[in-house]
Amino acid sequence: MKNPLLKPCLFCFILLMSSFANANLITVEFDHINANDDFGIFTGSDLDNDGLIQVGEMTAFLWLWGPPLKVDLTTLVTFGEYDIARNIVIQDPQGFSFTHGLGQTIVFSGRNAINILAVTTHDVPEPVPLGVLAFSVIALILSRKKSSQCKP
Repeated sequence: MKNPLLKPCLFCFILLMSSFANANLITVEFDHINANDDFGIFTGSDLDNDGLIQVGEMTAFLWLWGPPLKVDLTTLVTFGEYDIARNIVIQDPQGFSFTHGLGQTIVFSGRNAINILAVTTHDVPEPVPLGVLAFSVIALILSRKKSSQCKP
């Protein structure tokens, strides 16, 4: 005997799971406490779900210090870890380092020397789970049509 609630429950479950299919893209504006006249911004996602955004999880990084110095993802060496829940950048033990235009590495070491100015969270839907949702909905509709055609 078939359960008539199976398909509606499956549909609701798929719909519920797809609502969690968002990559939380976070944009953080900051300045460095040990540098004057600077401004920075980075964007990233917590890909490994550990509550931290590390350099490998950043999609964009820009730090301007004075007129000539600009640091981006290509010149960034270490930055620390942005703790999403506590809204701080933890810099121990690695600090903040980057490669200068002359090939020299500049290191700022210090405990939590990054001052967070603003944080924006963007909910970006991931295409794969949404595709699975669409496929599941189509499969449910087709199976329902097929089962209704088979009835005498």
